[in-house]
Amino acid sequence: MYLIGAAISTHKWPSTTICGTGKQCDVLITINAFSWMIFGLISIAFTLILMHYAAATAAESPSSSSEKTSPAMTTA
Repeated sequence: MYLIGAAISTHKWPSTTICGTGKQCDVLITINAFSWMIFGLISIAFTLILMHYAAATAAESPSSSSEKTSPAMTTA
């Protein structure tokens, strides 16, 4: 949703020449900047969550290589 909002706001107000001068232009540019910053932060957070999930599920899987070479299995 943030990507769509950032893309729409960038399409409507691509530069400061469209909105003119004054406080209204500053508010539009700030909204546009914050939408892109939030999209970036959410993308980074989502990537880190996926990396954590992948590491957690790989550590819990029963077919890990540490079980195949355990000392109990080699001495029996």
